[in-house]
Amino acid sequence: MARIYREMVEDAVLSNGKYNVKTENKYFGKISVTFSEGKKNGHTYVTVTTREDLFHNPEAKKRMTEEVKRHLAYYMKKMRLSPQSKILVLCLGNEKITADSLGANVAERLLVTSHAYKDEGVRGRYGNLCLLKCGVSGTTGIESFDVALGTVKQVKPDMVIVVDTLACSSVARLGRTVQFSDGGIEPGGGVGNAKKSLTFDSLKIPVLAIGVPLVIYATRILSEYSSGKIKSDDDIKELVVAARETDFLCQDFADVIAGAVNGVVHNLVYS
Repeated sequence: MARIYREMVEDAVLSNGKYNVKTENKYFGKISVTFSEGKKNGHTYVTVTTREDLFHNPEAKKRMTEEVKRHLAYYMKKMRLSPQSKILVLCLGNEKITADSLGANVAERLLVTSHAYKDEGVRGRYGNLCLLKCGVSGTTGIESFDVALGTVKQVKPDMVIVVDTLACSSVARLGRTVQFSDGGIEPGGGVGNAKKSLTFDSLKIPVLAIGVPLVIYATRILSEYSSGKIKSDDDIKELVVAARETDFLCQDFADVIAGAVNGVVHNLVYS
């Protein structure tokens, strides 16, 4: 079965109703932040958007990393975590598909310290971070939820950060945003292919989903750039489109997300 990508903010609208999501926009130079809150469930959805290309632009990448780090710290504070909390980063996706390899690329860049955290000499200087790179069920035969639940029961983290590729509802967001949701993530939610969701209710611990829209469905593009109505065509309904420079986008945003996680967890920036 085809992998279904979803945009977190769009999922929020679908699950809460169009008029039950409160949205606020803020601008910080060349970076804009959209903050949405579901009135029914209290979950918050943050979209950090850059208007700069990150490729060969270390200053833009640094600005984006700092903004992502700031919102990651906000969520950790909201979830009442302490510098001693154990954090599990669950990296999803298929590393053999460029647009779906965000999780695998983030995993390569994270500084894992959980194995050394028990050493009193390390305690207090580094955060307690552990990592699990989880492939898709099409290659492992195991649902991501089952892998996550078994790991959570064994490792007993205080929080799970899930990293995955997303789809965007607008071409303007393709390879431009980092999205957060403390409502977790539900692969295939809202499009008839729902799988076991990774949420607080299912894992019994706080879950923060972080994703980057690196693909868009062809029907979205046609709808956005056509003045008339688009006839649903089975030949293109499941066609997924990625940007030409997806390999660079994936690497750059992996640097941003991993840099933010390492910066917050290991520098103990919770304020």
